[in-house]
Amino acid sequence: MGTAWNDYRSAGLRFRFPAVAVISLLCGGLALATASECHSIAHLPSLVYGIVLWGWWGCVAGVLWMLGSRKPFILNFSPASVALHVFFGSLAGAIHLLLLGSTGFIAGA
Repeated sequence: MGTAWNDYRSAGLRFRFPAVAVISLLCGGLALATASECHSIAHLPSLVYGIVLWGWWGCVAGVLWMLGSRKPFILNFSPASVALHVFFGSLAGAIHLLLLGSTGFIAGA
């Protein structure tokens, strides 16, 4: 059982971390594209806004990917998991809006 379990664990680790790396690369590209749309990637407030906007949701996606691979019952459709997702989604959305407001970039909007 020892070798089969080690093979299973190493396969899970090989699959999990490249997915998080892909999420990180996509979020970095989207952050740069957002900064470029605002003003320029050399304009620091635009870059901070892009990083906060896409980096935050990249972290959320990475955590969900890691949790889903370690504890698949979290991603099942049940009343308890739906309530948990609504609670943590609302909390994440509120924190995200607070972080965007703290950049000072959207204060004049």
